[in-house]
Amino acid sequence: MKNILVVDDDRNMNDLVSRVLKGKLKCRVTSVYNGIDAFVHLHKEVFDLIILDISMPLVHGIEILEILKSDQKFSHIPVAMMTANREKEIIAKLISLGIIDFIAKPISLDIVYSKLREILEKLDKLEKPEEKIDTTIVFDENKFLVADVRKDLVEMFNGSVGGMETLTTDSGLEALKYFIKERPGTVYLGKNLPIVNEKLLIKTFRSLGDGKKLKIFVARENTKLTVEEQKNIDSVVELKENASEQFDLIKNVVEN
Repeated sequence: MKNILVVDDDRNMNDLVSRVLKGKLKCRVTSVYNGIDAFVHLHKEVFDLIILDISMPLVHGIEILEILKSDQKFSHIPVAMMTANREKEIIAKLISLGIIDFIAKPISLDIVYSKLREILEKLDKLEKPEEKIDTTIVFDENKFLVADVRKDLVEMFNGSVGGMETLTTDSGLEALKYFIKERPGTVYLGKNLPIVNEKLLIKTFRSLGDGKKLKIFVARENTKLTVEEQKNIDSVVELKENASEQFDLIKNVVEN
């Protein structure tokens, strides 16, 4: 029985595709509605196929596809894209990234059944990997991820801090990409990160691996943590307006 991950924020479309796969094509299906949850499930189990919508909130379908194809843990998984976009440039981009097929929206029950059956037949003809790839994250204790909207602060971390290679960004989405690809063992997250905020990042990072081997800290006005927050955040530094002062506080946490 094939194990398939369906990723589409349109619940009606997600439900239609999932029902056809489970009912008519006898597949095991996991349904999620955004790219963040997709990555969480990809680190928990192995899938034979990913059916991925191109237009979604938080992380765009093409961005998800690019992350998957650039990561050896997931690059072998066939991906079929769902899209209402007919632009030649977009289709060419998807093909260049190695999708197995694409499903054009809008689709009816008969059409989706026919197309999914065709895709599954393609799967049967593909050469299977010799062994399943372990999807467990192994954190790199020599890498430190810094994500903060203040570019002047981020620039101060270029190079090495506490003997660790630093990965820097002012975007929550870029922070997610870095984390999935580089597996940093230490993470600092500033406030009000765009697109994917710090609260969602913390929740996602903790769900992707062994939390005991990952250190996460943040900056905020109130440095006290609730009991619930203590499960996910290792420490808090006081939020400073001055970038140099903030840098010193963060550097002190990392080096001590």
